[in-house]
Amino acid sequence: MASKFSEKASAIRFDHLTAAGTAAQPGVTPPTHRPRTAMGTHVDALYRDKEIANENERLKEALQQHEGALPTRLLDPNDIVLSKFANRHPHSYQDKEFKELREEIRAAGGNTQAIGVRPLPGQPGKYELSFGSRRRQACLEEALPVLATIEEMDDAGLFARMERENRHRKNLRPYEQGVLYLKALDEKVYPSAKKMATDLQIDLTSLGRLLAIARLPSAVLEAFASPLEIQYAWGPMLNDALQKNPDAVLAAAEQIKSLEERPSGKVVLATLVASCAAGSRDATPAKPIVIKGTGDQVAKVSFTKNGASVSLTGIEPKRGPSWRRCSGSS
Repeated sequence: MASKFSEKASAIRFDHLTAAGTAAQPGVTPPTHRPRTAMGTHVDALYRDKEIANENERLKEALQQHEGALPTRLLDPNDIVLSKFANRHPHSYQDKEFKELREEIRAAGGNTQAIGVRPLPGQPGKYELSFGSRRRQACLEEALPVLATIEEMDDAGLFARMERENRHRKNLRPYEQGVLYLKALDEKVYPSAKKMATDLQIDLTSLGRLLAIARLPSAVLEAFASPLEIQYAWGPMLNDALQKNPDAVLAAAEQIKSLEERPSGKVVLATLVASCAAGSRDATPAKPIVIKGTGDQVAKVSFTKNGASVSLTGIEPKRGPSWRRCSGSS
């Protein structure tokens, strides 16, 4: 009898009962342990408060890392218009440096260094470029989205941002820099060049030279194969020549423009500067200017009381000026 009872008892399973002796209901989580004493409740509350405080501290640190950060996202370059301060000459999108940039962006699947834009008022999804025109152009030509940082700013802020980003870029030419500053003055962002130099912390004399290049007459700019050829020191030289004898300089510029193929920038400069000597017949002739080009190319500008002459050697006739003497009335 005892052995049969033992066998029956051993067959009974209690897996369906909880530790408290009640049946466990499917889908019901057993109650968690709670302290049964006042001291236990107090300690448990302190522990939870400490965990919450630690979590809050972690969240604060994470927020601080992003404090002041601007939204950055991928945009369609077609939705970004150029700024009214845009200073890039079309030739900037044709040189070797731009082609290398475009290839780099194509290989990477987009620009890794973000451009800057500001939202256009009343035009959702449309933006105005603040800096990064070459990167935007490369993405536009490659039909790629452009990575952009979006920032709200007024005209003064937009110009300051653009100027700060562009000032130290190696591929920004003196002409383009001058155009940037000139547009800011034309748009009344600054009341004067002196105020601009003070606010942007740039040298007033250097600013004046850049503005002088940007203010050159169109005929003089077009005498060069590209205004991007004009070097920093050439602005004062060209403006001085224009002040002394504008008619002779502009006439020489028009003759150079008519050439089938333009001479080098240095030859154009020497020719324009030499042309003004025709208006200073009583002045002491200046020393000849000799300019060496590639290979055996040489341009020599000689001055006399009656004017100036330019002789070219090692240059095909069609590449040199069609005249050898610049003359004009005094």
